[in-house]
Amino acid sequence: MVHAGASAVRATGPSPWALVLAAGESRRFGSQKLLAPLDGRPLIEWTLAALESARAGELVGGILVVVRAKDRELRESLPPGVDRVVLPAGSAPALSDSLRAGIAALASRATPAVPAVLICLADQPGLRPDVIAALVNDWRNGKGPVLRPRYADQPDQPGHPLLLDRSAWTLVDATTEDSGLGPVLYSRRELVHQVEVTGSNPDMDRPEDIGPVPGPER
Repeated sequence: MVHAGASAVRATGPSPWALVLAAGESRRFGSQKLLAPLDGRPLIEWTLAALESARAGELVGGILVVVRAKDRELRESLPPGVDRVVLPAGSAPALSDSLRAGIAALASRATPAVPAVLICLADQPGLRPDVIAALVNDWRNGKGPVLRPRYADQPDQPGHPLLLDRSAWTLVDATTEDSGLGPVLYSRRELVHQVEVTGSNPDMDRPEDIGPVPGPER
C-alpha cells in the first residue's frame, strides 16, 4: 500500500523526536546551502516547517538540529522552539559525528525519555508531514525497530527520513565517516521495514538542484 495524504492524521501514542542533520560543509554547493533561497525561504526552513506541522499533529515530540559552531548565521536562523547541538569550532565533522552527537543528546533526555528518533537531512526540502505520519504510525503499530520510506519516484534509492526505535540506536555506533547508516542497515536488512510512499525527496547538493519543491502540493 502506498501512503499519501496522511498529513491530517492526529494519531495518538508515543512520539519520536526529529533529529535534523545540518552540520555538513556544503562543499559541492560552494556556500552554506541551507540558507540558499528556495521559493523565497531558506532551504532549511522547508524541512523545519514540515517537522513543525508534524509536531502540531502530535507525530513528533520535539526537534533537535545538529549544527557547527562556525555556522553562526545558520544557528541564529533556527526558530526558538528548536533545540540544537553545536559541534565544536575547528572541527570538520563527518556525518557519523553528527549522528552520534544527536543520538547522545537525545539519549540524555530523561523526562520523558525519547522513545525513537526520526533522522532528517536538512537539505531535503521535499520532506512531507504525510510521509512522517506513515512512518510514525507504522512504528507505533510495531512494524519494526527501523523504518524507511520508499518513494514511488525513487524506488531504488534509500529514502529519508529514517525512523529508529530507541532499541536500535546502538546501530549508530557502527557508522563511519560520511557513509551514515546506509552500510550498517544494508548488513542488517532484517531490521528494516520499508514504507511505500508517493513522490520523491531528493537532496539539494548543488546550486543547479535548487528548484521547485518536489512531492505533492505543500
